[in-house]
Amino acid sequence: MVSAALAFAGLAAWIVLASPLLRLDSSRIEIDIDGTTTDEVAVRDAVMAQAGRSLVLIDADDLANDIQAIAGVAEATVTKEWPRGLRVSVAVHQPVAVVPLPDGGFALVAADGSSLGVQLLPPAGVPQVIGPVGDEHARTVNAAVEVAASLPAEVATRTVEVRAETPDTVVLVIEDGPLVMWGSAEDSALKAEVVSTLLAADVAAGATYIDVSAPTVPVLKD
Repeated sequence: MVSAALAFAGLAAWIVLASPLLRLDSSRIEIDIDGTTTDEVAVRDAVMAQAGRSLVLIDADDLANDIQAIAGVAEATVTKEWPRGLRVSVAVHQPVAVVPLPDGGFALVAADGSSLGVQLLPPAGVPQVIGPVGDEHARTVNAAVEVAASLPAEVATRTVEVRAETPDTVVLVIEDGPLVMWGSAEDSALKAEVVSTLLAADVAAGATYIDVSAPTVPVLKD
C-alpha cells in the first residue's frame, strides 16, 4: 500500500513538474503590447524564456514584475492558459513630449520625466519641447515637460511646441490658435483647465495670445 502511494505520488509529481502535458508551448504564448514606446524584444525575450517550463512552476506575478521593470512598460498582466499556454498583456507609458536631439532624432519623454527611447521622427499629436540645451538647463526642460504632461488631450493634440527659455517662461504654440503664455509649471492643473475652457470658447477665436501665468485672472489679446 505504501509503495503504491509513493508510486502514485511520484507519478503525480512527474505529471506536474516534468510531463510535456503541462509544459509551456512557445506556440501558445500570446503577447499583446499596447503601444510602441518600450523594448518589445526585451519583453518577448522575458516571456519566451519561460517556454518549456511546467506551467505549474511559472509564477505569473513574478513574471509580470520582471516585465514591468523593462523601460517604458507601465503595467503587465500574465494569465496562465491551461494546460500549456500563457497570455501576456503589456501597457506602455505614452509620451507627453518629445525633445529634438542635437544629432538628429527625438527623445520621447513620459509624464514622470523618464525616457521612453529615441525615434527618428516625432509621433503625431505629441508636443515638442523647445528650450536651451545643456545639463545646466535641466530645470527649464523639466518645467516644459511638466507643463506638457498637464495638458488635456484636446489641448495636447493641438500643441505643436512647448517653448521655454527659463523655468518661469513656458509658452505653448497652438496649431491655428493663439500663443499661450503659461509662465511656470506651478498651478499647471488649473492653468490647463483654464486654457482648455478658453480655447473651446468663442471669445478666444480671434485672440493672438492668452496669458494664464496668473490663472485666476487670464488675459486675452487680439
